[in-house]
Amino acid sequence: MFKKVLRKTVSLTALFSFIIVAFSGTVIMLTPPGRLAEWAVWRVLGLTKEQHTNIHLAAACLFIITMILHIWLNWKSIWAYIKGRSAVKASGELLFSLVLTAFVIWGTLAYLPPFSTGFLALENYLDHYEDTIENPPFGHAELAPLDGLINRMGFDQEQSLILLEKEGIKVESPSSTLKKIAAENRVSPAKIYGIIKTTKKEQNSTEPQPAQEEPLSGLGRMGLGTLANKMGMSPEKAVELLKVKGIEASADEKVKDIAEKAGMLPMDVYDYLKENM
Repeated sequence: MFKKVLRKTVSLTALFSFIIVAFSGTVIMLTPPGRLAEWAVWRVLGLTKEQHTNIHLAAACLFIITMILHIWLNWKSIWAYIKGRSAVKASGELLFSLVLTAFVIWGTLAYLPPFSTGFLALENYLDHYEDTIENPPFGHAELAPLDGLINRMGFDQEQSLILLEKEGIKVESPSSTLKKIAAENRVSPAKIYGIIKTTKKEQNSTEPQPAQEEPLSGLGRMGLGTLANKMGMSPEKAVELLKVKGIEASADEKVKDIAEKAGMLPMDVYDYLKENM
């Protein structure tokens, strides 16, 4: 009796956890990169990308545990499927399942159709989605203190605070991060930035000018050749400059991959190329 109840409970739990894993996995796959999701406070069903990711991991663990129990409770049947009519000869279903699984993995790694078609369509969708969202001035700008961001971007702090107050956004401390201020006011960091960026100081100001806004968003995902073109540099020169620094790279290699193998940040690669143009 107990085993019968356990079998039903395990089967239903496996079903529910699978549904959650499938749904949250699809959401995560279709969401913009984390830097944009956090910047624009992207949500599905009221949950952020980070929350969907946490749910996905928790549900995946639950699914794995229930599947282990499911295999244990139904081992005789599963073993019968595996061995077929003979204990020596494997069943045709087992061989087909193994071949199908191996083909999917091989096709994915070899980037063959229809797998490559699906991946390309997903990449194009995400690139298009990024174009609809105002990019942050630099990576994870939502984690920067408000006063630090204002100083770095050359905005007027007094005017910024006045504009935010007019828009009903309360700032208890300018040293708080954009993310914290946005959460307290139930707005996105992107909205706060959109308000204060209108206070940018004139270039002919007699005051020392801070670092200017970085136009290169999505730097890590950008190919080296694309980055070089945006900087007004030939891809060949970018490759040669990195080679001088002891970094082997190709024009079609992503900046984040180049930075990772060199023990640098993508912005470090950009700064190095900019300094040696």
